[in-house]
Amino acid sequence: MTNTLKMREMLLNERDIVAGDECPDCQGQGKKHYANTSTWRYGIGGAAVTMDVCDKCWGSGSRTRTWPSHREFYEMKSRLENG
Repeated sequence: MTNTLKMREMLLNERDIVAGDECPDCQGQGKKHYANTSTWRYGIGGAAVTMDVCDKCWGSGSRTRTWPSHREFYEMKSRLENG
């Protein structure tokens, strides 16, 4: 095993992610780069690269143990506030 693979496995273990269970979009980091500044919020796109929470695993970094969707949370919050 190369040093790079050992370091990757160590970082995944630090996040309590088993190698092979990492999110395919963020590779287990829980965040990713968005090329047009809109991020997961579907905002207006710009001309800069921004980093935000991964919209596949919602920050968990795991393929099988995703965290609650930020989009669903904000939709529910909006429904409760607006009646």
